[in-house]
Amino acid sequence: MIERYQAKMYDILKPEVKAMNPNVLTISETFNKEAILEYFSRPDIKYIRIYQGMSVNGEFHSILVGADDKGVDIFPTGYGHGHGDGHGHGGHGGGHGHPGNPPGDDPDPLVFEDGVRCPTTCPPPGGPLTNFPRH
Repeated sequence: MIERYQAKMYDILKPEVKAMNPNVLTISETFNKEAILEYFSRPDIKYIRIYQGMSVNGEFHSILVGADDKGVDIFPTGYGHGHGDGHGHGGHGGGHGHPGNPPGDDPDPLVFEDGVRCPTTCPPPGGPLTNFPRH
């Protein structure tokens, strides 16, 4: 599935969307392992859900959210519309400066939304999942 997506991801974009921002779709995102393991070791979190979001500049992002034993998302108080500025500034989330790390002003984030995107910062080529076309 990953290889098929990587091969066709640019074909599914309308030409006008691709012209506005060729990096609208993401190949991968990188998050900090320690921050994620610490967060998801919380006893109230039983599931990890991944949502797709979009920044103000039109780029897709993966958003990692914990869910309880009934599958109900666990969000910080006040999380919702207008959250952050779409560039990794403001609000709750992981990765302000370091991928997946909680920001200093929020010791217990409930959402990881600021992974390092590829494209622009991609893993080195050579692995089974990193031999994608680079635009």
